[in-house]
Amino acid sequence: MNEMPEKGFLRDYPLPAMLIYISRNRLTGVLVISSQGAERSIYVNRGAVAFAFSSEPDDRLGEMLFKEDRISIAQYEALVKTMKKTGLRQGEVLVKLKLLTPKELFEALKRQIRSIVLSLFRLKDGIYEFRAGEVHEEAACLNLSTANLIYDGIKSIRQWTRIKNEMPDMNNVLMISHDPWSLFQDIALSYEEKQMLTLVDGERPIKEIIEASGLGRFAAQKVLYVLWTIGMVTEQFNLLVPPLTIEDILAPVEGEREEFISRVVGIHSGLTSIDEHRLLAVDGEADFNEISRQYYRLTKEFHPDRYPDLEEEIKDKVADIFHAIERAYETLRRKQLERKYTAGDEDLAQALLKVAREEIEGNNHREAARFLEEAVKSDPDNAECWHYLSLALRKLPGQSQRAEEAALFAQALDPDNAEYIVSLGQLSLDAGENEEARVYFEQTYALDPTNVKARDAVLWFKTADRDSL
Repeated sequence: MNEMPEKGFLRDYPLPAMLIYISRNRLTGVLVISSQGAERSIYVNRGAVAFAFSSEPDDRLGEMLFKEDRISIAQYEALVKTMKKTGLRQGEVLVKLKLLTPKELFEALKRQIRSIVLSLFRLKDGIYEFRAGEVHEEAACLNLSTANLIYDGIKSIRQWTRIKNEMPDMNNVLMISHDPWSLFQDIALSYEEKQMLTLVDGERPIKEIIEASGLGRFAAQKVLYVLWTIGMVTEQFNLLVPPLTIEDILAPVEGEREEFISRVVGIHSGLTSIDEHRLLAVDGEADFNEISRQYYRLTKEFHPDRYPDLEEEIKDKVADIFHAIERAYETLRRKQLERKYTAGDEDLAQALLKVAREEIEGNNHREAARFLEEAVKSDPDNAECWHYLSLALRKLPGQSQRAEEAALFAQALDPDNAEYIVSLGQLSLDAGENEEARVYFEQTYALDPTNVKARDAVLWFKTADRDSL
């Protein structure tokens, strides 16, 4: 996930992406958003929404309770009068006047926070700033599930143009994510969302998924937008990861709270000394499928978002275990890849590149892309791997944008490589960006006049210019 700038505009870094980033990185501080003369602040404590404040009068606690028919006009007026006289806050006065019990106040505050946060999802634009720092103690005890707030906030968006602009191209192909953080959030999907997940198979483009859903086109695109934004569906390829069934993803985690806490404390006490196989509870001879099954089972059980009401110390231990499981899996995963594809001291990225090139020669571009995704993950500074990833993605439906991104990475790492620049020219031609393509081809031709692709393209453009006169 791209790093979130400390300041910016919602149109450049949407609120769902901000909250997901804050949650994943377990940040603490205040996210301040200004729009149309109003300022709203979301206080986050270790990634969880802890409190919210709004300068809008209608967002205040007393006003909310009146709109809910929890207090009368007379009671509201008494609340305002007592606040002015005593200088106390609304919550304190509500309890003092016995309009709410402390427990009812706690629940009302949670509703107020939720209402303020959800209102932000409907903003078309605004200025944001994240101020890192400790949240005051009173707010820190009101932690809410960030995943559920994001999910409900996204579902409240109604503008089709916004949904269309934030979604990938309708011709792009989606697949179910294999990222456990996205898959196992504590979210109760609707029936339509569960049904939509069954249509995401890594083969159908978005437009076919929408047509096959049996829903109206806007309703179907809205459902897919929700799944896309929370990360349950993705454009990413995954190598050697066994497919998960929808039942595997959505099945509830069983177990008693006290038993789980005891398990957390026990595992956490040995984290510094336990090896990868023991942490994942697999033996040294386990194959990749068995390792993967354990990995997903454990990351689902120890997903930090599932336990917003635990004590902070236990939540920290859960997060430590979750990330340790991720590291253990990546270590064993790399060893499996090295065992399968490398010989002796051969570099893993180069070994995967070799296999991928064979797949490209056999016109198996989807498989090639999977190997090359792993290659660039293993060696992000390998320009050749990025170049071949671009070539493979270019041959796949709906992957033109990612093909261009991979080509740009290759060219940035090796700026004077003519093949990398000419590849960008071909991608620009595919996209109908003829002038941009011309620049790339002319740049390549100036760099290497013997490059046949660049020479032919430059001649074609010159001929086209003459014919247009």
